[in-house]
Amino acid sequence: MTSGLTAALTLPAVNGAKPTCYLFQGTWAARYTQDGQAWTFDSPFGLPQHVCTLWPGLAATVGHHPYVGAFTAKNEIYFLRPDHLVRYNIAKDKVESADDAKPGNTFKLDHLGEEFLKSLSGAMDTPKGIYLFSGPRWALFQLNTGALRKQGTLSTTVLTGVDGACWLPGADSGYLFREDRYYTCTAADDGTLTAAAGGAITDLWKGAPLRRPLADLYAAGDEARLPVRFRTDLDLSTDAGPSVRTVKAEGTVIQGDGLKTAYGRACWSVSPDGKHAFLTNQRKVVVVDLDKVASGTSVIRGKDVDQALWDAVVTGDGNHLWVTNAGMTDSHGKTLHDVDVSEGGAATDVSHYIGGAAYGLALSAKGDRAFVGVERNAADAAVVVVNTGNGSTISTLPLSDPDGKAPQPIVRRVAVTPDGGTVFAARGDGSVAKLKGTEPLVPIPLTDLTIRDLAVSSDGRQLCAVAPHDDGSVAIVDTETNAVRRAKLPHDAMDPCGVVIDPNGGFAYVAGYIRDAADDAKGRVWVVDLTSAELAATVEADWGAERTPITYLALGWRWA
Repeated sequence: MTSGLTAALTLPAVNGAKPTCYLFQGTWAARYTQDGQAWTFDSPFGLPQHVCTLWPGLAATVGHHPYVGAFTAKNEIYFLRPDHLVRYNIAKDKVESADDAKPGNTFKLDHLGEEFLKSLSGAMDTPKGIYLFSGPRWALFQLNTGALRKQGTLSTTVLTGVDGACWLPGADSGYLFREDRYYTCTAADDGTLTAAAGGAITDLWKGAPLRRPLADLYAAGDEARLPVRFRTDLDLSTDAGPSVRTVKAEGTVIQGDGLKTAYGRACWSVSPDGKHAFLTNQRKVVVVDLDKVASGTSVIRGKDVDQALWDAVVTGDGNHLWVTNAGMTDSHGKTLHDVDVSEGGAATDVSHYIGGAAYGLALSAKGDRAFVGVERNAADAAVVVVNTGNGSTISTLPLSDPDGKAPQPIVRRVAVTPDGGTVFAARGDGSVAKLKGTEPLVPIPLTDLTIRDLAVSSDGRQLCAVAPHDDGSVAIVDTETNAVRRAKLPHDAMDPCGVVIDPNGGFAYVAGYIRDAADDAKGRVWVVDLTSAELAATVEADWGAERTPITYLALGWRWA
C-alpha cells in the first residue's frame, strides 16, 4: 500500500554534525544525513521510527496526530496542521507553544482565503522566508512579523499539489514532494517559486516511508495453548480509527518449541525494530523471528532462565530483555533477570536479587530504571526501583495506603509514564496505586477482581486497566486527575486479560476471546477509542477448528 509523504523537514548542521532530512509518514519519520550530494538513511535500526522515538517531547502533539508541514527556525521546529501549530525546542525536547496555538497566530493568512488553510499541505524554511503550501498554491511569509510577502501558484503541468517540502541547508534550491516523486524548486529574488521535474523519491532517499506501518498483534495462548498473531491492516501512522466495526485479520497460530503456554503465564515483548519477539514462558525465554511466523520455523532459540518467570520488557536498543521471577524461595525466585537477546549475542543471563517475589515490570523510556512489583510476605508489597546499569536498588516505594492499610500483596502489573515520574501498580485488592515523586500514594479503586494488565499511553496522560470476568469494560484513567471512564466491550467478550496502547496514544487493544456456537474459544482483540471511551472495532480472524483462548498482548508492525 504505497502513498505519498505527509511532510518533510531539513535541519542544518549543528556542532559539527551533518545536515539532516526527515521524511514523514503521518506520526512516523525516516531520518537521513547529508553526505555531499547524497542522503544516507540514518534512522535507528535502519527503519522509519515513530516520532516519539526521535523526539519524545512531541508525544502529545506530533506523535499523537499527523501534521502536514514542518520547518525550522532558531533551533526550533515548527509543525503545522490547519487547526494547530507546535513550536518545539530541540535542545530541551519540549513544546514551547501554547496548547491552543494555530497557524493564524503566527502567519497573517487573511488575504489567502479560508480554503488555503483548510487545504494546508506543506511548509518550508528558506533564506527568503517561510513558504506554506496548499495544493499547487504557495505563500511566502516573514516569520518574525508573520507578514505575507508574496503568493503564487506552481505550474500544474509540472505538479498538481505538494505533499511535503524542504530546502537544502546552505543551498539555493529545495525539494517538493508529490506522491512517490520529488521535484526541485528555486526561488527568484522576489520570492517567486518555480518547480522542475525531478525523479522517484527513492532514487535519492532509500527506504523513504512511502508505505505505512500496519499493526500486527501478538497474543500469548491461555494455559497449554500456543500463541497467535493477528495480522491487520490497521494503520499506526494516523490518528483515524478503524473504518469498519469488524476488522478481518489474517490469523496465524504460532508453532515452535517452547511456545505453548506452561502453567502460569506467558507474555510477549516485541523488539523495537519489529523483527523479533520474545516469549517469556514459565522458565524459558524463546526468541522468535517474526518474518517466519507463518512458516512454523520461527523459533530462533530458547533459553532456560529460572522457574516462575512472570513479566518481561525489552530495552529500547533491543539487546536486553528484563524478566521478573515470581518464585518465593531464595534458590528459585526473588530475582530480576537481565537476559542478553542481542542478535548474535552470547544469550547470557545476569540475575539480581530483589528481596521478594517479583511480578509486574516496567522500564523508563531511557531504559535506565526498572520498576518491579515485589511481594515480600502476605502483608508487604512494594515497587522496587532498580538501576539497570548495575542492578542496584535505587529506592523502594511501599504500596500500603496512607492510612497504613496493606492491600493483598500480589503486584501483578506495573506501568510507568515515559518520563519515569509516575508509577502505577495493580494491587491484589482491585485498585491501582499511583506513586508520583514524593507525593503520598493515591489508591484508585477500579474493580473487585484482580487487575490483569495495565498500559500507559505514550504521552503519559492515560492509563488502561483490564480484569477478567469484570463488568465487560476497560477502565481508562486520567493520570493527572485520577478520573475513571469505562469503555464497554461486546456482551460476548470473555476474559479480557491483556491491553496495549498504540504508539499514537489514541487507541487501546484488548485481548480476550469469545465462545462460538460449538462452545469453542476463539481469540479476539477489541479496539477501544481512548478519546470517546467507546468500542471502535473488533479484530477477528478465521482460526478454523483451532481453540484460541488468548491472554497477554504485544503490538508489532510491518511496513506494507
